Amino acid sequence: NGTLLDDLAIQIVDAADSLGSETLAYVGQAARALAINDEVAAVSAFRSLQDALIQQDTTNARQRVQDDLRKRLPGLSPSMQRFRSILALLGDAQNGQTDPSKFVPIVRKLAQEPRIRNTANVVAARLGERVLSRGLR
Repeated sequence: NGTLLDDLAIQIVDAADSLGSETLAYVGQAARALAINDEVAAVSAFRSLQDALIQQDTTNARQRVQDDLRKRLPGLSPSMQRFRSILALLGDAQNGQTDPSKFVPIVRKLAQEPRIRNTANVVAARLGERVLSRGLR
């Protein structure tokens, strides 16, 4: 006998849980990808940094660093890609920045609804349980 709000709460908890665990795994993979394990990698990293610093055109230098990082870093997981898409939808299309203050009136209005408050409490409790259980493992 689940309502739409209950189903949404379950999906939010599942998505946040998988995003959290996938993000931690990604950080580990990224750290390994950026680790310098040999002299060849050290020289390559130094030359990339040197080329970026020497460039007078900061836009081109930034693009080269971004391209180099894209080559070295692992791809984003599906959950991370969905989260990035959501942030892009919520953000400003012109400069990629999100102004959180524009959501305050919406959150205030939703917070006045008792069912929304109860569901938010359930989501927070379930996320807390998952974080705690992962911490105990």
